[in-house]
Amino acid sequence: MRAALGRPRSAVPHRGGIQSGRTGPADCGTARARILYAGFIFDFSRLVQPVAKTPSRVPAGVFTAIFLVCLGLLGYAMYLQHALNLDPCPWCIVQRLFFIALAVLALTAGLHRPGKSGTIGYAGIGAVLAATGAMAAAWHLHIQSDPARALECMGGWLERWLDASKLGKMVPPLLQYDGSCILKPWDFLGLSIPGWSLVWFSVLLLTFIGIVVAARK
Repeated sequence: MRAALGRPRSAVPHRGGIQSGRTGPADCGTARARILYAGFIFDFSRLVQPVAKTPSRVPAGVFTAIFLVCLGLLGYAMYLQHALNLDPCPWCIVQRLFFIALAVLALTAGLHRPGKSGTIGYAGIGAVLAATGAMAAAWHLHIQSDPARALECMGGWLERWLDASKLGKMVPPLLQYDGSCILKPWDFLGLSIPGWSLVWFSVLLLTFIGIVVAARK
């Protein structure tokens, strides 16, 4: 009778071998591999998720305002040079370079709109640039306090460095020096050109310090 009913289902031949109702070791290994693979994909997807930026308390327009201030100062320097014929000296060019660097930094930060850590980083770099520019302006004032010392800045190490770097040939209307470091016949509210540069570098330095303090809260 067992022969009449045929073979048991577990023994029915299959194209790939004998089909069994039980799960073999190969099937268990395949299922385990699929589970591990799915888990790896899940964990990897968690790793590649973008990290959310911590919002900054500093208004986004602060860096834009700093950029516009630096741009305005550079524009006024161009007016003094080309309209009033007040040729810049080597130390004037150095201060222009720092204002350009601050303008580029502020523009980059304004377009980037960083989070808390990014804001602190941009402001920290800006504070270093503003402090260095203030020292350059203060040294320029020190040079101008003595006419003999002011004349000695021509042919000095700074002039040689500017000539070697060829910065003046890149943007001649803005970065080419033509005069000595003597006091120029211009002042506003009793302050000379490097005096006002020192004022604005100090204002920018305090602004960047304020940004760092506000961002850390």
